[in-house]
Amino acid sequence: LKLPGGLVAAEGDVAVDDEQEMDHDELLSASLAAQADADLTLAKLDEAHDALDLATRELTRQLQCYCPRHAQLASSVRAQMAQLWWDARAVAQSARRLAARALVSCRSEVVKAELAQAERGEEVQQLQQRIMELEKQLRQNEVMNSVRAGSRSRDYQGRTEQTEEATDK
Repeated sequence: LKLPGGLVAAEGDVAVDDEQEMDHDELLSASLAAQADADLTLAKLDEAHDALDLATRELTRQLQCYCPRHAQLASSVRAQMAQLWWDARAVAQSARRLAARALVSCRSEVVKAELAQAERGEEVQQLQQRIMELEKQLRQNEVMNSVRAGSRSRDYQGRTEQTEEATDK
């Protein structure tokens, strides 16, 4: 697989498309998996460095008997490789720590957002309950007003009938 920047992934490695949309949980899971893979890779690189260091040390020891100048060169190469390894390891560990802090920060932001969403959900439920109570009270008031209006109209009709009866007499 070809990765951005001209890097090539080994067969079986999974490359994530930069344009692929992931939600926070998927992103955190993928990041944690990448952290675990980075730990494993650093451990394997440690083993590889140890093996290479052992080989160059043995080469230096054998060359000292036959070609001391070549032994000095091999020793210098060994020291430079060790320095390069330790510098690369320090950079990788620093990057991992920074990524871990970013993951923790991102996770705490997700948790805060989820809590805020849950609080808003509770507020929505309370407001919906309050709306239902107010609507119920409004309906009761409308019914009472219509009953009152009905009794008033009956009173009015009764009065008009009494007035008509009185005028008819």
